[in-house]
Amino acid sequence: MKRLKGVDANVFINWYYTTSTNRSSSWTGVEELYDYIFGSTSKINASMSNWSSVSYADIIQLTNGGEGYHSLIISGVEYSSYVRCDLLVCTHTTDRRHVSLASYYSGATKRYIDIVSSDL
Repeated sequence: MKRLKGVDANVFINWYYTTSTNRSSSWTGVEELYDYIFGSTSKINASMSNWSSVSYADIIQLTNGGEGYHSLIISGVEYSSYVRCDLLVCTHTTDRRHVSLASYYSGATKRYIDIVSSDL
């Protein structure tokens, strides 16, 4: 399992959440989060990935026409007879905790972001 260092939110320049009215757009905006993760000021080491390679704490973004509209956090991987069969995700727009990606988001186009490490 990957481990990322914890840090005081004040360290982040472009990604922070203090209150619902004092937050960066990258905290709530899908494209803004993507731009932050892959931007030059990011403290996150990430790469684009695929369904077979992502794991716990990675990000899935649902897209339409290349534009992201919803981010999901991977909370687990399900196996059947030692073969990967589903990803479990958490999401907030409709509160969902540890739900099946295949059951809830099967038809959506997705981009997979592998959070490799943090430079904090």
